[in-house]
Amino acid sequence: MTTTRITTALPTTPPPRPSHGRIPLTHIHPHHRHPNPPTQPARRDDRGQASAEYAMVILAAATLALGVVTWATHTGAITGIFQAVVDRLTSSI
Repeated sequence: MTTTRITTALPTTPPPRPSHGRIPLTHIHPHHRHPNPPTQPARRDDRGQASAEYAMVILAAATLALGVVTWATHTGAITGIFQAVVDRLTSSI
């Protein structure tokens, strides 16, 4: 007597996709799911950053210039420099 073995193809499920360390959405309770899950990680908004940096540089330069002008005014350096330039020009004529 010969026996015939009948095999039936069982439905197979696809292999699970790698989660890359994330919890698959199938394991999160439906009330805790985000209604619109982000497709990319959130990035910091840098708009206006260059303008703020330029403003800080201009403010620092203006403060430095104001300090130099105040120092030169109180020490009489501007008068001395102007007089030296006038003397040099008149001596070369």
